[in-house]
Amino acid sequence: MKVYKLLDLFCGAGGLSLGFERNGFEVVQAIDFSKHAIETYNHNRKEKVGIVKDIKEIDEDYVKKYGEIDGIIGGPPCQGFSTAGQRIIDDERNELYREYFKILEWVHPKFFLIENVTGILNFAKGLVKDDIIKRANNLGYEVFYDTLNAVDYGIPQNRKRVFFLGIRKEYCNKDFEFPVGNLPIVSIEDAISDLPSLDKGEDNTVYSKEPLTEYQKYIRNGATTLNNHLQSAHTEDTKKTIALVPEGGSLRDIPEELRGGRKYLALLRRMDRSKPSYTIDTGHRTYFHYEELRVPSVREAARLQSFKDDYVFTGPKQEQYKQVGNAVPPILAEVLANRIKDYLNNITGGNNDE
Repeated sequence: MKVYKLLDLFCGAGGLSLGFERNGFEVVQAIDFSKHAIETYNHNRKEKVGIVKDIKEIDEDYVKKYGEIDGIIGGPPCQGFSTAGQRIIDDERNELYREYFKILEWVHPKFFLIENVTGILNFAKGLVKDDIIKRANNLGYEVFYDTLNAVDYGIPQNRKRVFFLGIRKEYCNKDFEFPVGNLPIVSIEDAISDLPSLDKGEDNTVYSKEPLTEYQKYIRNGATTLNNHLQSAHTEDTKKTIALVPEGGSLRDIPEELRGGRKYLALLRRMDRSKPSYTIDTGHRTYFHYEELRVPSVREAARLQSFKDDYVFTGPKQEQYKQVGNAVPPILAEVLANRIKDYLNNITGGNNDE
């Protein structure tokens, strides 16, 4: 069978790559500006293909040395498009998707995949979305896009992201249909309830109990030891405030005089164990454990993102949180990769003699 070769731009810790690798794709180079993300990327792979590089410094000779590339995947930094941000139209972070297209023009692979926040669709009245489609069309690609929610694919997290898939017109003889997710809901409790308690001082390097759900069996992946399951330090004042917030509630649910002077009500929310998580972000300082007086550990956040327990995050703890929060959930990446592979195989015959 054909092994499709990929470039992963803005690869982060490797969630998107992971999903494609599980479907037989080969990442020949993964690029990110963050040295901590690349350290994690390479730590978890036999082939150390991740490099620290500013995408603006890549030239045509650099990418041509890899020979024929079948696909480019990646998610340009999305802070400038986020509905939670200020959405400044000239935010320099919004220029990076154009660098993506510069490389796309040089490589001209069979397909490309861009992941981003849903705010990109209506940012500047759809200007960026329309520009992505126009640039791709001008390079000879048909573009399909859809908004997918991770929770629909068996991931314990409400996380909506938009995916743009471009397919070179000579390989595009039918519309691409994004996979429809209809799996049962996986709750926070389903995902993390087997992990040792940090508030009670249990050994955080081993499992305290057998897996309690099918998701936990899947996510352990045969691991016998735990990584990245560390306690975060909170002040006694913060712990007292957390203790007052009911499960599934927020600061709004306690009297103002007991909020410790906190004015921004979104700064403290408590998990509801019976539901999927809110979107895991890069900070994790405002979303607290349903039972313990702390934020989720990196490992708990990674599970909510669908990283298996044998995927180790390296670097300072705050950088680990960023790596987890910025990632595409590997399960969702895997579902997409499988659909893209099937599409390409149907067009090319799925062999090396296309």
